[in-house]
Amino acid sequence: MFNLKEGLSNLKKGLTWKGKSVEELRRRITRAISWRELFPSRKQEKADFIDNLVGTAKAEYEGNQTLREYRVEHLSEGDLHILERTTPGSNSTFQKLRSNGNVVMIFNLPNGLSRSYIVTPDVGNVDHNFTVANTVLPDREILKGFNDKELQAVTGTYLSTLIFYIKGKPAVKGWEEVMLYNDHLPQRIGHRIFPNFVLEAQSRLLQAYPQYFK
Repeated sequence: MFNLKEGLSNLKKGLTWKGKSVEELRRRITRAISWRELFPSRKQEKADFIDNLVGTAKAEYEGNQTLREYRVEHLSEGDLHILERTTPGSNSTFQKLRSNGNVVMIFNLPNGLSRSYIVTPDVGNVDHNFTVANTVLPDREILKGFNDKELQAVTGTYLSTLIFYIKGKPAVKGWEEVMLYNDHLPQRIGHRIFPNFVLEAQSRLLQAYPQYFK
């Protein structure tokens, strides 16, 4: 699992993005200050949390056959979604707090250590024209079938990079920093952020290969 703290410590500050400094790129970000700016209704907010945070993790664990059990505990501060892994002592939990709408994600490791992250509304840029429709990409397995040079010619990016960001990343400050220092503007859509190039790649793929989006 990617460790944000370790990843950030290995990044070199002062990189540029299209000739812009990281600080200048950061100044281009327009942030939401509340969840109401991100979702038109509570129903859509809850659905996005279930589908695109909990659902993405569940699908990943099912795909690599490490999911042992998925259950939900109904707590006063918000439902706790628990994904028990096949490795003893390893699980992931997701909880959207009723008090402020923030999401607490905790990844418990078999060695007794844990990593926690908080998804808040003030991460990533909301001043863009991308929508949830722009986050729909062909399945990973379909993408793996592409010739890398062919895909790069269409999207302008490498297959491995596109697959890494295909589902976006939870909107936590650590992931925003990773994207910034890798020269990508983090675009906010719901509970996730996407590097600008992924959303742009989706539009190019849709035009070039509409059969994979049906």
